Amino acid sequence: MSGSTIVLDRALAKIFAKNDAIVLDQEAFDSKVNDLLSKRAVKDGIRTYLANHGTSPRVMALLIYSTRGREHLKDLLVNHSMPSSRLYDPLVFDGFSWINLKAPLPIHEEIASGGTAWAFKPHEWFDKVDRLTAFPGVIAAMVDRYRRLGRMDQVFRHMRIAMVADLLEHEPEIFAPEVAKVDKSLTDLIKESNKFYDMGICLVRTYLDQNEAISKVLGSKPIQRD
Repeated sequence: MSGSTIVLDRALAKIFAKNDAIVLDQEAFDSKVNDLLSKRAVKDGIRTYLANHGTSPRVMALLIYSTRGREHLKDLLVNHSMPSSRLYDPLVFDGFSWINLKAPLPIHEEIASGGTAWAFKPHEWFDKVDRLTAFPGVIAAMVDRYRRLGRMDQVFRHMRIAMVADLLEHEPEIFAPEVAKVDKSLTDLIKESNKFYDMGICLVRTYLDQNEAISKVLGSKPIQRD
């Protein structure tokens, strides 16, 4: 972490802990942190954190779980043209300290249906997501964006089958609509001892064409398709 981010992280550590249930109480959390967002030094620390790919789960929690934090984040993206990669990088990699809390993601709708400022390239992110490092709800929101675009093929093209299987086991609601559409001729082939990975293969076979699905299952690098 850079100096300004370290200072901000230490200041936040005095206010709330990692995996702190206070973020579930919007009013209580806002009363503790909203005044911080009026300070220039805090905004400098946030900007440095987002720009330098640092690690500070508290700074990201400040931005997504507090009212003024979300307002500041949206302003950076929409009005100041901050690259969306600066948002998705910490959302995908900096959430390990919050996964036990499983807090709802207040920016789900922005990620799922927001304009170009919230867009991301599927081949750059879906092969990197991991349930154990992403903030709770982030993967679901990213998948939901491509579901609403009618492009679930992009999800299954770029997300590792092992990751699909992990999500099917631990967060089955993420792919529930897609699982419901898998043909019985495929599900009949699923072995109980390997059911989540096998269902992942079924989803790949359902949403990709035959040749690409076979290549995916065999471990070939997916073709970039926008």
